[in-house]
Amino acid sequence: MTGWQFHAFTAPLLATTALSALFAVMLWRRRSQHGALTLLVLMAGAGAWTFGEAAELGCETLAGHVWWSYFRYVALRRFLMRG
Repeated sequence: MTGWQFHAFTAPLLATTALSALFAVMLWRRRSQHGALTLLVLMAGAGAWTFGEAAELGCETLAGHVWWSYFRYVALRRFLMRG
């Protein structure tokens, strides 16, 4: 997984990751309110997915693409498909 190339969508995806993390922190402080924990889980999953997407777009190797694809899948399974 060595090598990195800048992609045009990397910066917006990383900004979205940062915003999701910021919202997750804000929601953690308000976790006692109705619906805050559900939205917190959603924001954590969205942040993990966008980070994985940005990393996959920047990878130069096939092994890197596959690894970050698995990362995104696990993030979706872990955060968004709880039940």
